[in-house]
Amino acid sequence: WIPFRQEYLDEALRHEGRGLARNSTACPRCAQGTPTLRCSECSGGEMLCAACMLADHARLPLHRIQQWEGTFFTMTSLRQLGYSVRPAHQDGSMCLTSPPGDEGITPITVIHTNGLHVVNVRFCSCGPEERRSAFLRMSWWPATALDPRTCATFGVLRQFHMLNLQGNVNIYDFYKSLEIATDNTGLEDVPDRAQAMTLMVRQWRHVLLAKRAGRGHDHTGIAGTCQGGLAVDCRACPKPGVNLPPGWENAPIEDAWLYQLMISQDANFRLKNRLRTGSHEDPWLGPGLAYCVDDVPYGEYIVQFATQEDVRRYVIRTCSGFAALLNALTRNAKGLRATGVISVSCRHELFLGKGMGDMQKGERWANVDYVLASAVKGTGVRRIVDSYDVGCEHGKGFFVRADEFPELIQLDLPSDAWVFVVPKFHVSAHKPECQSVYSPNYVPYTARFDGEHVERLWSFLNPSASSLKEMGPGARKETLDDLCAFNNWRKTVKFGEYL
Repeated sequence: WIPFRQEYLDEALRHEGRGLARNSTACPRCAQGTPTLRCSECSGGEMLCAACMLADHARLPLHRIQQWEGTFFTMTSLRQLGYSVRPAHQDGSMCLTSPPGDEGITPITVIHTNGLHVVNVRFCSCGPEERRSAFLRMSWWPATALDPRTCATFGVLRQFHMLNLQGNVNIYDFYKSLEIATDNTGLEDVPDRAQAMTLMVRQWRHVLLAKRAGRGHDHTGIAGTCQGGLAVDCRACPKPGVNLPPGWENAPIEDAWLYQLMISQDANFRLKNRLRTGSHEDPWLGPGLAYCVDDVPYGEYIVQFATQEDVRRYVIRTCSGFAALLNALTRNAKGLRATGVISVSCRHELFLGKGMGDMQKGERWANVDYVLASAVKGTGVRRIVDSYDVGCEHGKGFFVRADEFPELIQLDLPSDAWVFVVPKFHVSAHKPECQSVYSPNYVPYTARFDGEHVERLWSFLNPSASSLKEMGPGARKETLDDLCAFNNWRKTVKFGEYL
């Protein structure tokens, strides 16, 4: 490439001037106006007069326009050229009945992928249609449902969404990049819409979860969503009435393992959360509707059982050198709303719906029990293999503690339908007598199951830990739900390759 770099530089400099239009005195479109304007978004950089530029951008209100000043370009806008957006009627026709002159114009700040814009909008005046509906039909997301004056385009919301999920780009840095794209000199007064952008991103996440779960086609809508109803289910795990053959319940023992649910749970202390705003200042838009359990019943249960005395009552006895058995008594929770999360996933490395919950101190049975029971509630299977790095101790008193579970998470299966194992990497640190009982290598119908899949999922969530730590309680849960959904969907579309 080096022999050609001067050519690249020359062509880049050509874009700083008028290029092939440097000697033009008449607009190439109408041959009448003076060609002093060009669009930095349209390819080619054609120089046009004001009338032709407005005609070209009748439906492109967010393109950036530059004006030639004789020796250099300055930034102008379609608004400064007299352009105003006219939201269309439902049939697509343009409304021509809005008040004349400036009386019918409302300035709207629009956040787009190329920065922030102030756009003049002429609203329809021939009906009671809400302004938010007019914006949404233009693919502009209003920052408020009542008299919105700020919008974000679907494009910029979609762009941030993907960058956040795949690249862990936080909203602060993303919004700052939009401010710089608007004005890189610091000389212009750029509207501050960071808080509005944050709110719109949260709404976008929530609505997309509901849309993808089919709530728009259900007569009960989002309000009728059941707990965990927005989660992306694993297509490969057994689901009665969905992917199991008739008579699977009566399969002989040598075939019954085909229809068992194999799961794993673990705690992650990197996904902590500072104690900042409360749930009233930062409400959760969809409590319990996807992957994180509803805080209200979960909190009521934890308050009853997650004290230090309760943990001792549950008889945590050391079997190995793992810190998990000591975390219940030693984790420092000062200044934290959550010291981490406990999560349940299936063997195909998908998070289970309503299978993630906060920990208030350490890895306590109360937290683990509730999240586990919540995740497997209603699965309809006849056998569950549960992998946990301290499963040897957890399983011993699980069904005694289950007698005190609230109705919301009452177990559907008897104790003999559960098999507790210790994942293969962790089991080597346990006592020999524990390994012989809890290693998947020695438990019938589990030998090829390593039980470590939830550990691998942490590598996906951990890069978001620094952002999640500083969020309010509602924003954090919504982001965790969204990250889990992204992981589950990416795994789902790749099933054809690795199953």
